[in-house]
Amino acid sequence: MALGRQKKKSRAPMRYPIALVVLGVLFHFLALLSMFDLYFRSPVVHGMVPHVSPLPPPAKRLVLFVGDGLRADKLFQRGYETPFLREIIETKGAFGVSHTRVPTESRPGHIAMISGFYEDVSAVTTGWKENTVPFDSCFNESRWTWSWGSPDILPMFGKGHEDHIFMDSYTADFEDFSSDSTQLDSWVFDRVEAFLDQSTDNIELTERLQQDKSIFFLHLLGIDSAGHSKRPYSEAYLQNIKYVDEGVQRIYEKFERFYPDGQTAYVFASDHGMSDRGNHGDGERVNTETPLILWGAGIRGAQRSSVPDMVGASTGWSVDSPPSWRISHLRRVDVEQGDIAPLMSSLIGIPFPLNSVGVLPLDYLSISAEEKAHNMVANAKEIFALLKMNHEIKRKERYLFEGNKVMTMEEGSSQLKLLEDSLVAEKFEQVINGATEFILTCLQAQNYYQTYDRQFLFAITTIGYIGWIFFVLTRLVQSYSVVALIEHIPRRAPYSMLI
Repeated sequence: MALGRQKKKSRAPMRYPIALVVLGVLFHFLALLSMFDLYFRSPVVHGMVPHVSPLPPPAKRLVLFVGDGLRADKLFQRGYETPFLREIIETKGAFGVSHTRVPTESRPGHIAMISGFYEDVSAVTTGWKENTVPFDSCFNESRWTWSWGSPDILPMFGKGHEDHIFMDSYTADFEDFSSDSTQLDSWVFDRVEAFLDQSTDNIELTERLQQDKSIFFLHLLGIDSAGHSKRPYSEAYLQNIKYVDEGVQRIYEKFERFYPDGQTAYVFASDHGMSDRGNHGDGERVNTETPLILWGAGIRGAQRSSVPDMVGASTGWSVDSPPSWRISHLRRVDVEQGDIAPLMSSLIGIPFPLNSVGVLPLDYLSISAEEKAHNMVANAKEIFALLKMNHEIKRKERYLFEGNKVMTMEEGSSQLKLLEDSLVAEKFEQVINGATEFILTCLQAQNYYQTYDRQFLFAITTIGYIGWIFFVLTRLVQSYSVVALIEHIPRRAPYSMLI
């Protein structure tokens, strides 16, 4: 019996590995979830008031072309046949490179361009397809928006706003990587032309099309599909770019005939680039550099320049165009991808998207100093309202709250009041410079609240890992070391040793 009890007792340590594994899985699962609190903080907040310039905008409507997966070098490089867009760059348009951020995926890129903020990372849990948190956009702020393209992109902005955002998309089965990718873009171009032709038969639609603050969005997926299946250096990828160039010319000429008033602005952009391996998502330069071309109402024409524009110098961008592009003689203005949203808003006179962190790139606009000043003040008010909301949210959530040291809310309100006073005094250049500096300061303060809890949560997670390592080591020592063997040696009474 004593021997049986001794064997049963010696099996006791074997229970620890099982419990240790279960506890370890649970701990690492919680540690994995902690990363969402550490780094995946949603930038979307609600409750702000929209801001817009009170002056009439330069354009009544805007046409947005997005060439999905189009690299900047493949469009600008001389030798690839894009005669129409090349003519726009050299004669009547403004161009530059739009710098995207990681992850260089379709959804984050479109949200940055159209909503002005960088992806709500909580959407990664739905494969970048669904909106886990509702957000504002240029489409939502417009009077009417008509959109054509992929069923993966259009619902991101139209879902829940079907009263004024209209979507026309092909089925998911149509996105066949083994077939001719130009069919995806051909479908879009044909549908847009048919839409304008048939609108004359619909009185209500005709009235809507004549109203201002309207956006027409063409999502062109063919280039991205060709890049994934055939690679960006393939003939299929280059031919798809050429086809898009021809299609953009078709649509431009169609709109100019349909709207002969000269009040249409055109924007051609891309959501992300494409690596030579046929993928994207990381921060490789060919993925983060995308083309940006604007022309039409409110846009300055081509400007000669003997030196590259240094707008991106402070950000570390390379603003010197490669010799193969053969456009070094033209002024190039680079922007952050999120800057496109306030640019489109100012062109047609709609409020800046409520969560936008984009800075209006005035170098693309052909408007008066007064109009620029009013737009910059509206931009500053929108970003400061976003900052104030983040400040209030953190202040209410935290018992021991510490505001940012870059700019207090009182200082921000005071500086904004000075900008408004200077605007009334018609000191427009002073307002433009002051508003730009004010916005950059607000963005620094905004980053403080975005990462407010990071150090605290990082410290807790680190302590948790150290505690877990210590716990595992003590269990191993107790169960499998000499200490464990000594503890399981049968103990005898002192007098038995004498015997």
